[in-house]
Amino acid sequence: MKFDYYAPSSVEEAVKLLEQTEGRGSIKAGGTDLLLQMRNHNTFGRCWACRACTYPACPKKKLDPPSVLIGIMRIGDLRGVALENGHLSIRAATVINSLASNAIVKKHLPLLAEVAQQIGSEELRNLATVGGNVCNADPVADLVPCLMSLDGRVLVLGPSGTREMRLSEFITSRNKVRLETSEILLEVRVPLENLVSSGYQRYSSSPVMGRTLSAAMATIRQSDGGYDLQVAVSGLSLKPVVSTIALSYDKIRSFDVKKEAEQIVQGIKAVDFWGSSTAYRKHLATLATSKSIASALRGVGPS
Repeated sequence: MKFDYYAPSSVEEAVKLLEQTEGRGSIKAGGTDLLLQMRNHNTFGRCWACRACTYPACPKKKLDPPSVLIGIMRIGDLRGVALENGHLSIRAATVINSLASNAIVKKHLPLLAEVAQQIGSEELRNLATVGGNVCNADPVADLVPCLMSLDGRVLVLGPSGTREMRLSEFITSRNKVRLETSEILLEVRVPLENLVSSGYQRYSSSPVMGRTLSAAMATIRQSDGGYDLQVAVSGLSLKPVVSTIALSYDKIRSFDVKKEAEQIVQGIKAVDFWGSSTAYRKHLATLATSKSIASALRGVGPS
């Protein structure tokens, strides 16, 4: 596995290097996913187009892994968390352990800090980054459904300047994001306005270091005349699916959590590629959705 490596000192330099590689380069943050995928391509013949299958079975064009890696961990502007203009700004190269222990995150989004603390091992959390977790676009990435439920936005920088979009629009499919070859993710922004409560539930293949089978996060925000409930569910589709339900003050008292959870899961087109049956994953997704909604509702005070 051979590649050229550069370590720019600014985001502008990183973008310029990406331009110069003409599609052959890739951003490297912690490298916990990228280097493993490159190894799997070279050792096991895994397809770089979809990161999973072998070439003979893949309908996509054979693609080679990047020949140039651009390390961004030395860029100070890409690390840390800040409270800015009513939203929480999480820089792309912030490692998971820093997110979990950050005082600002614990104060404003304590559940996000708890979820981050549960990801992988201590060693993994000291390397893996928020931006890497997002840009790798694994369908069961732990942070992604949380950030989608929180209505997270991404800010990216390219030769033409910056652009912002919802995370749910940024991730398009498994390992696919709306990031041009010369663009870099700067940060994830989470709006804090009218945030009331959240709930989260995850099921994995093993209690310790197990791969996520299904997870759901529910977030409630106050709106005109009631609340908005936003639920993101992973483990069924090629990307987490977001559902939004408007709740009046009257409806929230008679809200049928189990029924709504079943309807949310039934509305998701399940894809069978995780080694467990679709029926089993739908069962787990329904449980995760139900428990996350119930937990979020407990945070709503009497109206």
